[in-house]
Amino acid sequence: MITIESSAKQPTIIDNYNLKGQRVQTLSLDELGKCRWNLTDSLGNELASRLYIIKQRGYDDAKPRDLMLIK
Repeated sequence: MITIESSAKQPTIIDNYNLKGQRVQTLSLDELGKCRWNLTDSLGNELASRLYIIKQRGYDDAKPRDLMLIK
Protein backbone atom coordinates (compact mmCIF):
# COMPACT_ATOMS: atom_id res chain seq x y z
CA MET A 1 0.00 0.00 0.00
CA ILE A 2 1.33 3.45 -0.92
CA THR A 3 -0.02 6.97 -0.49
CA ILE A 4 -0.06 9.33 -3.45
CA GLU A 5 -0.19 13.07 -2.81
CA SER A 6 -0.60 15.86 -5.34
CA SER A 7 0.51 19.43 -4.84
CA ALA A 8 -2.79 20.52 -6.44
CA LYS A 9 -4.63 19.90 -3.11
CA GLN A 10 -7.95 19.28 -4.83
CA PRO A 11 -9.95 16.32 -6.11
CA THR A 12 -8.42 14.95 -9.28
CA ILE A 13 -7.85 11.72 -11.19
CA ILE A 14 -4.53 9.88 -11.51
CA ASP A 15 -4.01 7.34 -14.30
CA ASN A 16 -1.37 4.63 -13.91
CA TYR A 17 0.18 3.02 -17.01
CA ASN A 18 2.57 0.18 -17.73
CA LEU A 19 5.43 0.67 -20.18
CA LYS A 20 3.27 -0.59 -23.05
CA GLY A 21 1.06 2.46 -22.52
CA GLN A 22 -1.83 0.40 -21.16
CA ARG A 23 -3.74 1.97 -18.28
CA VAL A 24 -3.58 -0.43 -15.34
CA GLN A 25 -5.44 1.62 -12.71
CA THR A 26 -7.26 4.91 -12.26
CA LEU A 27 -7.26 6.54 -8.83
CA SER A 28 -9.32 9.40 -7.43
CA LEU A 29 -7.57 11.87 -5.17
CA ASP A 30 -9.62 13.47 -2.40
CA GLU A 31 -10.07 17.19 -1.69
CA LEU A 32 -6.63 17.24 -0.04
CA GLY A 33 -5.02 15.74 -3.16
CA LYS A 34 -4.32 12.36 -1.50
CA CYS A 35 -5.23 8.72 -2.02
CA ARG A 36 -4.00 5.29 -0.97
CA TRP A 37 -3.27 2.63 -3.57
CA ASN A 38 -2.97 -1.06 -2.75
CA LEU A 39 -0.85 -1.62 -5.89
CA THR A 40 -3.43 -3.61 -7.81
CA ASP A 41 -4.73 -3.14 -11.33
CA SER A 42 -8.32 -2.20 -12.16
CA LEU A 43 -9.35 -5.88 -11.91
CA GLY A 44 -7.85 -6.30 -8.44
CA ASN A 45 -4.79 -8.24 -9.60
CA GLU A 46 -1.54 -7.57 -7.78
CA LEU A 47 0.92 -5.60 -9.92
CA ALA A 48 4.24 -7.15 -10.90
CA SER A 49 7.61 -5.62 -10.06
CA ARG A 50 8.46 -3.18 -12.87
CA LEU A 51 8.31 0.47 -13.88
CA TYR A 52 4.94 2.24 -14.06
CA ILE A 53 4.04 5.76 -15.20
CA ILE A 54 1.68 7.96 -13.16
CA LYS A 55 -0.07 10.87 -14.90
CA GLN A 56 -2.41 13.41 -13.35
CA ARG A 57 -5.45 13.83 -15.60
CA GLY A 58 -6.61 17.29 -16.65
CA TYR A 59 -3.31 19.08 -16.05
CA ASP A 60 -1.35 19.55 -19.26
CA ASP A 61 1.60 21.01 -17.37
CA ALA A 62 1.76 18.06 -14.93
CA LYS A 63 4.71 15.87 -15.82
CA PRO A 64 4.30 12.10 -15.72
CA ARG A 65 6.05 10.45 -12.80
CA ASP A 66 7.87 7.12 -12.76
CA LEU A 67 7.03 4.55 -10.11
CA MET A 68 9.43 1.62 -9.74
CA LEU A 69 7.66 -1.21 -7.98
CA ILE A 70 10.07 -3.68 -6.40
CA LYS A 71 8.83 -6.56 -4.29
